Amino acid sequence: MFEGRLANALEGVAFALMVLVLFYFVAFLVKRILNKSIASPRYYVITVVAGFLLHRVLVAVLSGPPSEPGADISVSPVVATAAETAELDKPFIPPKEAELEKFPLQLKQSIDALSAKDREQANEAIAFLTFALFADLLEKNSTAIDRLEESDIAAKSLTNLYRFAQKNGSSMTLRKYIDLAEEFKRQKPEWWRKYTEASKVK
Repeated sequence: MFEGRLANALEGVAFALMVLVLFYFVAFLVKRILNKSIASPRYYVITVVAGFLLHRVLVAVLSGPPSEPGADISVSPVVATAAETAELDKPFIPPKEAELEKFPLQLKQSIDALSAKDREQANEAIAFLTFALFADLLEKNSTAIDRLEESDIAAKSLTNLYRFAQKNGSSMTLRKYIDLAEEFKRQKPEWWRKYTEASKVK
């Protein structure tokens, strides 16, 4: 039960972050085209809250109504597991840089197609990689985060995930995000410890 709540919380955080990044690009385009700033702390707070609410609505809608008795279709567990696991190894080709705003939705849709277990792994990997960005900034310059706004942090997180996918090219898969997170765990165990402490549900 705890693991389920944690997975839902991490999924909500990841989705809210993607929504935040999307609205950051909206604010950027408005500023660039209309020369008018709509970005403010209130703007981003509302965006994050809206992201969490939208995530809950999508989960409720996509889960659908409970199936009626006798309507279940049995599927071979072995076949289902193999098919679901294969989703992690499907090519994940990022959009062109000019269409970077499509990346958050592409990432979410690809993760949503995973099995529950793989989805939890992918969401946790992305949440931890985002956390690792903060840890890396603090190690290099302890005052760096103080000078960054929420939009800057969100943009950096998105850019890092995007560049990693772009670097891997046609060989990129969602499993590579999980592998990258595992590599960080091995190289920086203190980051993983701090992340798990910060993720604890009190």
